[in-house]
Amino acid sequence: MDVLNYSDEANATRYILLKDTNDINIFVEDKDKEYEYEPIINRMLDGKYKISSIFGVGGKPKLIERFHEFGTVDADNPSKINIYIADGDFDALLIPHDMITNDHFIYLETYNIETYYIDEDATIEYLCGHFKQRKCDVAQRVDFSLWINTIVSQLKKVFLCFCFVQKFCNSEKNVDIGPGYFIDEKTGFERKNAFERYLDNILIASNVTKETYDKEISLIEDSFNKLYGDKYLNLICGKYLLHSLYRYAESLLDKKNLNYDLLKWDLIRNFDVKKLEYIKNRIEKIVLKS
Repeated sequence: MDVLNYSDEANATRYILLKDTNDINIFVEDKDKEYEYEPIINRMLDGKYKISSIFGVGGKPKLIERFHEFGTVDADNPSKINIYIADGDFDALLIPHDMITNDHFIYLETYNIETYYIDEDATIEYLCGHFKQRKCDVAQRVDFSLWINTIVSQLKKVFLCFCFVQKFCNSEKNVDIGPGYFIDEKTGFERKNAFERYLDNILIASNVTKETYDKEISLIEDSFNKLYGDKYLNLICGKYLLHSLYRYAESLLDKKNLNYDLLKWDLIRNFDVKKLEYIKNRIEKIVLKS
C-alpha cells in the first residue's frame, strides 16, 4: 500500500479536516513523523487532552508559514488552541534573525526531538531483553555515561563544523551527510580520520585557512556557551546520537541481532518525558488562559 504524501495545500487541508478531532491542535516540523510525536505528546500531557492527529508540515519555514496562516487559536472555535513545536534554532548562533516570539510557538531546547530519546534508563530496560541479564548487570556492562560523554565529546567538533559550513559554505553538505560518515559501525564511536577528511574538504570549499577556521569555531563555541553553557548534547542531532547508541550497543552483543527501528520505537515510548516539562507547562498555561 502506497504512503500518501501530502502537498503543501493538502497538508493545510488536512488540518481543516481533522482539527475538530483534537482538543489541542499541534503542528511540528517533521512531516511523516506524526506517529512518533503522538505517543510523546500524549505521555507528556498525561493523556488529559484528546489529540488524535498531529500535523507535520515539513521544515521550520513551513511551520512558520502555518503559524501565520492558522494563528494561535482555531478560527471556528477560539477556545481551542494551536501549538507549534519547532526544532532548536541554533541558526541564531550564526546569522541573527527574527525568531517567533509567541507562547504558542515553542522551540525545542535540543537540536531536534530525537535528542530527547537518548535516555539511560529506557536504553538499559530495552537491552535487558537482548543481554538476558538483570538491569544492574546490563547497566554496568553498557556504561551509558561513558558512552554518552565520549560520543558527545567526539561529535561536538563535527557539529561546530556544521555551524561553520552553514555560515561560510552552505552549498556543502553538513548534517545531511549522515551519521554513517562519522560514526564507526563496529564501535559506535567516531570513525578514524572521517572528521579530518571532511574538514579538509570544507577548508578547500570555503577557501579559508585552518587558522581562520579555528578562530571562527572559537567564536561559534563562545556564542553557544553564552546561551546554553556546556550542554553540547543539545547541539547534536538526535539521529547521530541514536545511530551511535545503536552501533555501540550492538558491539556489546555476542549476536548482532539488535534492530535499530525497534530500539528507537521503544525509546520513543519510554524515555523520561519530564525532559519536556517546559513544553507541558507552556501548553497548560495557555489552556488555563483560553
